[in-house]
Amino acid sequence: MPADISPKKVQDAVHTGAKRMHNFRKARLMFLRSYVGQYYDRESGAIGTEPLNMIFNAVRTLVPNIVMDNPTHRVHSRWLQHRDYAELVELALVQQDRQLGIANVYRQLIVDAIFTMGIMKTGLAASDSVMVLDEYNEIDTGEIFTEIVDFDNFVVDPNARKHLFADAAFMGDRLCVPRESLMESGLYNNELIEKLPSAGDSRDGKRDRASDLSKRKIHSDDVYLQDEVEIYELWVPSAQAIVTVPADKGVAFDEYLRVDDYYGPKEGPYTLLSLTPPVPGNPMPVPMVGIWQDLHTLANRMASKIVDQAERQKDIIAYRPNAADDAAELMDASPRK
Repeated sequence: MPADISPKKVQDAVHTGAKRMHNFRKARLMFLRSYVGQYYDRESGAIGTEPLNMIFNAVRTLVPNIVMDNPTHRVHSRWLQHRDYAELVELALVQQDRQLGIANVYRQLIVDAIFTMGIMKTGLAASDSVMVLDEYNEIDTGEIFTEIVDFDNFVVDPNARKHLFADAAFMGDRLCVPRESLMESGLYNNELIEKLPSAGDSRDGKRDRASDLSKRKIHSDDVYLQDEVEIYELWVPSAQAIVTVPADKGVAFDEYLRVDDYYGPKEGPYTLLSLTPPVPGNPMPVPMVGIWQDLHTLANRMASKIVDQAERQKDIIAYRPNAADDAAELMDASPRK
């Protein structure tokens, strides 16, 4: 990192970037509530308020048709002596996709792109390089990893203007990891890691994360199995470096938690996906589900009115006095089966 850019400035820029995404996260949460319906996190609901979940049906139909299975690889060489090796490379790529569960990764990426923007983090787990901090999905040295980055955890340069943040000075994601794992890795400044507040103490009461679809709030007295801390791992393209800073707004250090060289493609570890045309002068794409939201709402309003009208409907039979017996038989007659 350049000497004139202090860790405090970087951390302030990160929090400003996260604040810039606030309205997009709120809109995404609104779309997700429509997607999951009223029974997702409730014990009961009002029957007939949302009889047509058009957003769910659209996503359920669209995603499997885009990603049916793992991709097929065709590796070929024009040189005869290299064709056997090309066939082995093809088999290795197929096996790699199976290990990564790439079909499920792609499907989740498509769903994220429908609601806002798909974000995928890919890299090579190497010693003294990018460290994957996931105790449930350990990556061995030299192994490729691919994971979905939740939009709620994504942070990017607040001054970016080009489509999908092509001109961003940095981008990264929030990680919640055990403090012990950071200290034992030897890659971080342990003195600063010890000073970080626990994740339970650093959570803000004002939340708009998709992981909290219900109105439940996370408080500092919630139980955590381990002492976890929240950090931002940032990729800085100009310096080709990985920089780690605290995620808590109330913490500011004169040093970085970690600064290391980035080893990987020059495009960086993040792949961004949009399913809609770019917005001039703005880096964020138009969420496809935002185009469907009004149709979903109006269709449910009309369907709800039709249901209410059908429930209020009453059958009235008019008859002449001399046809009273025929009218009684007509009312008592059972419908044909």
